Amino acid sequence: MKRALAALMVATVAASISPRHAARAAEAGAVAKSIADLEQGGMERSRAAAKELARAGDPAVDPLVQLMGRGTPLDRRWACVALGAMDRSVVRAVPPLAVASSDPDGEVRLAAVEGLGSWTSSEAAAREALARRLDDADRAIRLRAAVELSATPPAAGAVDSAAAVTNVLIEALESPVLAMRLSALEGLGRAGAQAGDRGLVALRKALGDPYAAVRSAAPQALLHVASGSGDVAADLCAHLADPDAWVATSAMRALAEVSAPVAPCVGPLLHDAQGEVRRRAAWLLSARGAREPEALAALAAVASSTAVPETAAVDPVVQRYAASASWMQSSSAAARAPSRNEP
Repeated sequence: MKRALAALMVATVAASISPRHAARAAEAGAVAKSIADLEQGGMERSRAAAKELARAGDPAVDPLVQLMGRGTPLDRRWACVALGAMDRSVVRAVPPLAVASSDPDGEVRLAAVEGLGSWTSSEAAAREALARRLDDADRAIRLRAAVELSATPPAAGAVDSAAAVTNVLIEALESPVLAMRLSALEGLGRAGAQAGDRGLVALRKALGDPYAAVRSAAPQALLHVASGSGDVAADLCAHLADPDAWVATSAMRALAEVSAPVAPCVGPLLHDAQGEVRRRAAWLLSARGAREPEALAALAAVASSTAVPETAAVDPVVQRYAASASWMQSSSAAARAPSRNEP
């Protein structure tokens, strides 16, 4: 009886363990297949394999590390792509990526730097590895490391200080390569006030870039570096008249967020010879009216004055905004007036 009971218990335990072993074996088999696809496949097959390995997470880390030790530069690059795409909870991916960020092959280093960006906010090892690439011989790698570090600047006084990050971003903003200038704008916007006065000077220059893509990205970056300060209002106002509609719209949206009054520079644009400029100014003053009484007053004046230039007086869009501003002013005054029934 005792033997039968013992045999039953063994069988029960074995039955509960077997599914776990089977699941682990299946998982290991899937990882091994994806590793083989990564090594032997073409571009699409390798990309799909990297995605599968990233989804596998921790069980795929060791096989990927082994591949990085024996594989070609292309294999190592794909291994970095897979490790970098893993969930942030898989912190074991950070050390091999940190090692790969010093790989002799530039494509491998770039893939490792891009992958490390997922852990900059939580892992000091990731930040330290990225900081070492701020003086990389390859300017694309320097820039990517700076962009990844920009939102989480390293400790002050270290080689990877915010100043070093800003230096790389400003350098890239002078690049003849459009994609690098756009990446630099991304980094400076993420860095915000930490980019300092040098960042502001570089971004003001970027507002005059010959490419509209750069001019349209510059206003938000400028706003973030200035921390919403009104110091940049005049710079942004000038671009409400940009010949590219996307640039003008970007400047308009940035002005809507500026903390200081913008009526002094936007108000005169209600009388601009270009209809689109007048309408952007009217929209902006209306949008800011709730928190900037001067903006509402400048807009309402277009409706109430008979001395305004003809362009504003006859522009139906501007007049609709002006009439709305007048009504808002009247409603606000009525709300502030004392009641007749008050003692």
